[in-house]
Amino acid sequence: MYEDMEISELSSKELLLYLYLLTNIHTNMCGCYRIPIRNIEFDTRLSKDDVLVGLETLDRCNLVKYSKETGEFLIVNWRFYNWNVSNIIKERINKEIPDIKNELFRKQVAEWKRADENNSVKKTETVYPESNTLFEKIWTLYPKKTNKSKVTAAAIKEVCEIGFDRMKLCINNYKKSIEDKEDKYVLGGDTFFNGRYKDYFDNVNVDRSAPMNEELVNARVGQAFNSIIKNFPKETLDGKEKNYLWAAIKDSGKEWDIINAADEIKAYLDEHGTQQISFKEFMKQWLKRKKA
Repeated sequence: MYEDMEISELSSKELLLYLYLLTNIHTNMCGCYRIPIRNIEFDTRLSKDDVLVGLETLDRCNLVKYSKETGEFLIVNWRFYNWNVSNIIKERINKEIPDIKNELFRKQVAEWKRADENNSVKKTETVYPESNTLFEKIWTLYPKKTNKSKVTAAAIKEVCEIGFDRMKLCINNYKKSIEDKEDKYVLGGDTFFNGRYKDYFDNVNVDRSAPMNEELVNARVGQAFNSIIKNFPKETLDGKEKNYLWAAIKDSGKEWDIINAADEIKAYLDEHGTQQISFKEFMKQWLKRKKA
């Protein structure tokens, strides 16, 4: 968890808040539960302002969602840390979902459960021992071995079909591209093998015409966003920055074009550093440059 880019960029107070929300006595199997803000203040010794500002950051990093109306917290990555194929866990999740008051949270947990079940079926059908063995060899070549469990069965199968030699070439190309970068700017293993590796082939034709999973597109754009937003003065941020980003890039084209547009903005900011204008104003200027 600590090697995730979103986690590494949290302040000490934000990290404390996140760990508290993962471990307090109100947590349940769904990862969606109620707890009063005053309880968080008392248990963590954080001020109310620190808690509220921290929640905004965790929301912006897509780590925790908070509903003021129902007082519920939704831990976005809870399922990756706590769910498995156990029938006991499935029964508990089914029992807890109807108790979620926030409609969007309730639908989201139900959707995650369906996706988790479908992914379990796909893993059973498509990942064979020989594929796992080959993927293990390929995985050892990659420099940042994080979130291996999040690499999908379909991605493992595709990587293994490409083969060890060509994936070695691909990974070496990526290593060269990050020689001057800090570790926090290096792609996590799950991000790289879930499709990003396709950007680093030399003279290898890889089909990128097939549509990507919507959740993966959101994750990739969200990852770029977390690096983008830190380049703007905090006082100019109002919590709607993701909406501005999507509004600017949604007409870029297909899924890969949307991802490339987000990466292009990130690359520009990596090169030019901190901005003195608001994110909203920056996106307006970026759109003008694109049209020009």
